[in-house]
Amino acid sequence: MKSVLRVHLNVLGKIEHRYMCTRSFLMGIAQRQGCFVIREHENLPWQALGELEFVKQTPRGRVFEQPIEMDFEGKTLTLRRVVIQLDEPTRSDEDQVVILSNLPARIGAVEIASLYLERWSIETLFQTVTEVFHCEIKTLGYPKAALFSFTIALMSYNLFGVLAAALSSAHGSDTIEEKFSYYYAAEEVQTAYHGMTIALPDEVWHPLGQLELAEFCATLREWASTVKLKFFTKATRKPKKPKQKRKFDPKRPHVSTARLLNTKAKAARD
Repeated sequence: MKSVLRVHLNVLGKIEHRYMCTRSFLMGIAQRQGCFVIREHENLPWQALGELEFVKQTPRGRVFEQPIEMDFEGKTLTLRRVVIQLDEPTRSDEDQVVILSNLPARIGAVEIASLYLERWSIETLFQTVTEVFHCEIKTLGYPKAALFSFTIALMSYNLFGVLAAALSSAHGSDTIEEKFSYYYAAEEVQTAYHGMTIALPDEVWHPLGQLELAEFCATLREWASTVKLKFFTKATRKPKKPKQKRKFDPKRPHVSTARLLNTKAKAARD
């Protein structure tokens, strides 16, 4: 669930740092029916609609929640204010993190806190759309062409997010988050797409567009259960060998690269 929600926010909403926490920015997202999880800026004005109440103790700290509202240009936006009192301070020596969100009530405060505290995963998204979906094509010199390419890459990531969600439902979320490779999945789609269009014409896919959401999800889960994950597993890297620490000789502070190579070659011959 959390991985699917993170994909949804990455593409259709925002998980942002406090410097993006302005009234115009938050109101703009909400007016476009988007969702956000953004760290509160200390200068953002808001009014409390209730008391700050304890929700749960988590491995990172105690989580609290409070309903608030914010006014901007004659419009009012109701938000959820989630406060995490950290057991261990951040690198900036802060002992609490305050988050604002307009996610629906079915998404708990603990999930919202986890989404923000793991916001580093957004960097993984951009790495994926860059390396797998080629969002930055250097030959696209025109800004509109580059923006179109980037948009297609984000849409592709969203589609593969649905694929990952279906696989998570069938094979377990931990297995997919740790082992599923977007790269190999995209490679499979590129390889099989042309043959699929020949073997299965458009008419075969039309009934899928008429399915109810629950039936469509059940169909995706049924298909996902037949996927052989071994063909889409991330490549594992062997642990790096620890580098041998060089002894510093003050009489010879400079080390010749040629001498090091010769010594290593001699050791290999012996």
